[in-house]
Amino acid sequence: MLRERACILNVNDNPAALYLTSLTLQRAGYEVLEASTGDQALRLAREAPDLILLDVRLPDINGHEVCRRLKADPNTSSIIVLQTSASDVDGTSRTAGLEAGADGYLAQPFEEDELLAWVNALIRARRTIAASHDRLARLQQVTAALCDAVTPEEVTSVILQQGLDALQAKAGGVALLSDDGQSVELMSTRGYPEHSTRGFRRQPLSAQTPICIAITRDEPVYLESARAEAEFPSARVNTVGGSRVALPFSTSTGLRGCLALSFSEWRVFDKHDRGFMMALSRQCGQALDRARLYAEARALAHSREELLAIVAHDLRNPLTTVTTSASLLHRNAPTADGEKFRARLGSIERAARQMNHLIQDLLDLARFQAGTLVLRQTEHSARELLQEVLDNHALQAAQKSQRLSVEPALSEALVRCDRDRLLQVFSNLVGNAIKFTPEGGQIVLAAASQPGSVMFSVRDTGPGISAEHLPRLFHRYFQVEPTHRNGVGLGLSIVKAIIDAHGGTLSVESQPGQGTVFTFALPSELTSAAA
Repeated sequence: MLRERACILNVNDNPAALYLTSLTLQRAGYEVLEASTGDQALRLAREAPDLILLDVRLPDINGHEVCRRLKADPNTSSIIVLQTSASDVDGTSRTAGLEAGADGYLAQPFEEDELLAWVNALIRARRTIAASHDRLARLQQVTAALCDAVTPEEVTSVILQQGLDALQAKAGGVALLSDDGQSVELMSTRGYPEHSTRGFRRQPLSAQTPICIAITRDEPVYLESARAEAEFPSARVNTVGGSRVALPFSTSTGLRGCLALSFSEWRVFDKHDRGFMMALSRQCGQALDRARLYAEARALAHSREELLAIVAHDLRNPLTTVTTSASLLHRNAPTADGEKFRARLGSIERAARQMNHLIQDLLDLARFQAGTLVLRQTEHSARELLQEVLDNHALQAAQKSQRLSVEPALSEALVRCDRDRLLQVFSNLVGNAIKFTPEGGQIVLAAASQPGSVMFSVRDTGPGISAEHLPRLFHRYFQVEPTHRNGVGLGLSIVKAIIDAHGGTLSVESQPGQGTVFTFALPSELTSAAA
C-alpha cells in the first residue's frame, strides 16, 4: 500500500543543496528523508520511499552505482530514482544514469517548479502503475474466490464483498432482469438500511432508478456529485449520501443484470476506476450465469436419477414374474423335446438375471445419489471373504479355462465392512476380469494388512487399459469400448461409491498388453461412513 503522503529520499553530499531541496519538497507536501552518502541512501531505501532524488557525485559510492544496486535488489527495485548532477550533465552522463536504472535525470541547478514537475509526474506514474497492479491482483482474487461459488447467493456475496473492499464503497447490491424482461429484482444487498431497499426489491424495468436505467440503456450510470444526484429522478432514495454507480452486465446466454455501488462521500471516478468497476460487473454476470447453468445441470441430473429409480422399480415387478414363471416351467418341462425347451427357458432365465442385475445397478445408483444407502459394517476375515469370492466365481472362470486363485495372505487381516456390499465390489471387479481376460488367462485375488487398513487387489492378465481411459474409468456410463456395449457402464462407478462409503480408497494400474490391477483399501476399524 502506498502512503497517503508521498515520501522522498533526498541524497546529496552538499549541505546547502540538501537543505534547500528538502525545504522545497516539504513545502509541496512531501515527507522527506535525507542522506549525504551512498551507503546511507542504500540503508534508508529499505524504508521504501516513493522516490529517491539521487545526486551522482557522492563521497563514497558513485550515484550510478547506488542506482544500479537499488534496481538489482527486489526490495527496492520498484522505487523511482531521479538522478541529479551539477557537473555530469552531458549526454554520456545522462545515458550512463539511465542505463544504471534511473527513471529520470535532472541537471542542477534547477528551478523549484521544474523539480516539482519531475517529482509530481514520476510519483503520479508510480501510483498509477501501483493502482493498476492492485486492481489486477484484486480481480485475480475475485476470480479465485468465484471458483468456489456455485450458487447465486455465494456469487453475489463474493462480488459485493470484494467490490466494497476494493473501492471503499459503503453499500452495494446485485439485481437481475426477470425472465419476461418486465421487471428488475434485487437478489442481494449489503450495507443498505433495510427500510431503504424494502420498496425497491422488485421494480418495473420502466422505473427511473439507476439500476433500471443502466439495464435499459446497457450503459453504466455514474452519479458523482450532489448536482448530478439532484437532477436524477430517484435522488430521494440515496440513503448512503455520496456517489452512486450502476454497472450493467449481460452474458451470451441472455442473463442481464446490474451491479450497484454506493459511497459515503462524493467521488469522481477516473478511467481506471471505471474500468475496474466494469470488469467487476462483467465477472459478476459471468459467475451468475455459470451458477444458473450449474443449478440447471444439477436439476437435470437429479431428474435423470429420479427417473432411473422409478423405471428400475417399476420394471422389477414384471421381471420377477418372468423369472418365477421361467423357473416353474423349467421344473415342469415336457418330456418331448425337453432339452430344446429347457435351452430356451435357460436363455430366458439368463436374460432375466442380466436385466435384474442392470436394474439393481440403477437402484443402487439412485440410492447413492439420494444418500439413502446405509452400510451395515461388522468385522470379517479378509481370507474368508476372498475364499467366498473364489467359490462364487470359480465356475464362471473355469468356463473360459481361466485360473482364478487367491494369493496367500502375509497375515490374517481383519476388516470392518458391509459384507454384502464388499462382495458386490468383488463381483464387479472379478466379473470384469473374467469377461475381458482371454481364455487361459489368470486372475489373482489378494489381501494384506496395513497400519489402520486392509489392502485388497484384483489382478488379471487381460488386454489392459490405455492411459487415456484411466482417468474416466470410474465415471458413470463410461465404457472403454462403447461400440461393444455390455451393460450401461455403471459397475465401476458403483464400486467406487461403495469404497468411498466405507471411507476407503480405490486405484487402478494398467498398461495395454500387460493386464490390469484394481486396488482398494478399507479401514480396519469401524467407520460411520454411509453412502
